[in-house]
Amino acid sequence: APRVTAVDERGKIELAERALVAWNRGDLDRVVARASEDLEWDLTRSDIPGESKLHRGPDAYLRFARRWREALGPTQVELEEAIELPDGRLFALIKQSGTGARSGVDVDIHYVQIYTFVNDEIARVEVFTDERKGRAAAGLEP
Repeated sequence: APRVTAVDERGKIELAERALVAWNRGDLDRVVARASEDLEWDLTRSDIPGESKLHRGPDAYLRFARRWREALGPTQVELEEAIELPDGRLFALIKQSGTGARSGVDVDIHYVQIYTFVNDEIARVEVFTDERKGRAAAGLEP
């Protein structure tokens, strides 16, 4: 992974937060406004039914995001924890909550996203639905 120097820790956290705020508004195009053309949204270590694959490019991410929003409904996400890792990636613990669109069941999910930045863009996001595995992948203690 390329070493990142263009965005400091605060800047990385702000980019992640801006994407989450856009998600909460339902503005998916803004979610990827600061994403690289080569964005990789890696769900291979998630257990999202039918979605555990690597999505390449902002358009592939948007197709996934629309399906996810449709399944979950107007849920809200918040950044619960953010840590810049020694290699320049950003560890983010995300809480997603609301009421499922189809099921009417309360949604309360915690998952990990590990962001890789190239220059001042989000280049890769690795998603872990198991918080312990996400912390381990980030080299953090559980």
